[in-house]
Amino acid sequence: MPTAYKFRLYPNKEQQSLFSKYFGCNRMMWNKALELREEYYKEHKGDKSKRGLNYYDTTRFLKGLKQKEEYKWLKEADSQSLQQALMGLDKAFRAFFKGVSKHPKYKRKSNRQSFRAPQFFNFDDGVLYLSKLGKGIRMEVHGGFC
Repeated sequence: MPTAYKFRLYPNKEQQSLFSKYFGCNRMMWNKALELREEYYKEHKGDKSKRGLNYYDTTRFLKGLKQKEEYKWLKEADSQSLQQALMGLDKAFRAFFKGVSKHPKYKRKSNRQSFRAPQFFNFDDGVLYLSKLGKGIRMEVHGGFC
């Protein structure tokens, strides 16, 4: 049974705009959570009784952030994709602490952007349906399943 699918999408202008919002929201969440974890570490550096922040701490931070007026726009993106960004950051930190990878870096805009949508997607007859993206997005499956 496949665990992931790879698609080549052909979004229209409206869908491209929505994807840009998803990319921006996910990038902002990653960067805010990374900043939060770094500040927490600096404040509690020598205190052995304090542990570092983890995924659950950052999801509580996300919930509080979405309730602030200046971050209401985060609700435009699917909440699970934002949680996936936080999971990715937590995984990156765990790999860093194991000595497998370097310290996580801040994300910036690039030509290669992505987000994960673990649920609320469906595809049928060359059309992908994602939550909050409205109409279906034309697509092709390349290379089969991963």
